[in-house]
Amino acid sequence: MMEGLLFGIIDNGVLILTGFYSAISIEGYLTKKLKHNKHNGLFAGLIGGSLGNALSDLVAGLPMGLSFSFWVFVGCLIPMLIIPIMFKIKR
Repeated sequence: MMEGLLFGIIDNGVLILTGFYSAISIEGYLTKKLKHNKHNGLFAGLIGGSLGNALSDLVAGLPMGLSFSFWVFVGCLIPMLIIPIMFKIKR
């Protein structure tokens, strides 16, 4: 029970403290790099938010062990693979 509480505090704490800056930077960078398209902001937002969540989960998992933390991070990245596929289907 306490591990879950600690994970939640660290996870959202890291996301709030660092995610704001990194997500804004990633979204801005991707929006500029992608060709002008009405979906660029959504694409960049999904990538930035998903990456910020994955990084905060990585840090939050560290008290439970490096292996656990690594596999949580990998587990967060795998669903991100469907983001570009979703946009290709939408076009």
